[in-house]
Amino acid sequence: GLHHAARGVDAGVRLDHRFSSNTSLFLRYNNSPSDSQSVNLLSLTLARSSSQTATLGVGTQFSSSKANEFRFGMARADANQRTSISSAYNDVYPSAITNLLADLGDPGFPTARGQFYMHFPGYGESSIEVDQANSSLHQWNLRDTFSVQAGAHLLRFGIDERQIISAVNPAPLSVEADFFDQNALLSNLASDVSVTQNSPAAPIFNEFSAFAQD
Repeated sequence: GLHHAARGVDAGVRLDHRFSSNTSLFLRYNNSPSDSQSVNLLSLTLARSSSQTATLGVGTQFSSSKANEFRFGMARADANQRTSISSAYNDVYPSAITNLLADLGDPGFPTARGQFYMHFPGYGESSIEVDQANSSLHQWNLRDTFSVQAGAHLLRFGIDERQIISAVNPAPLSVEADFFDQNALLSNLASDVSVTQNSPAAPIFNEFSAFAQD
């Protein structure tokens, strides 16, 4: 069966300050870590994630017709997941799977992903697996806008720049054995076996724009 439990915490800081009658500043910070745990058959999955955001803003009123707004923001999200054979099942069933990777024929990659997948038509499907993976998303954004009132027109000029770094680190090797009927399971002969090599990736996206608006 599948059992799931989760826990989350949210904390934030807010600061507002006025330097003068025409200049003000604000700062916002938020941190939201969370943990979850789920069990599917023999597999125990522990997942941890955190999300942090920070925003700084400065507003300046130069005159009754001219003003400037500056914003700088940063965001970070990290996630880690580890799936292993639950020790609770080994206590109850001493002969249960203790090293799925070795049972799948891959004892040399301790950080590899291994999956034992079963699908029986008319009954359903389930799986036992081990896995390790993590990912992260880092971003910063800068925006500066200058406004001027010229008669009946409100003119706005500004720039907007952003950088996003998205990193994914899967297990370097994945071994999956599929059993599609009862005979395959009883004879310990997989219906299908797939071995996949995975590579980490961390693409970087840089964006810039300048604008004028009436």
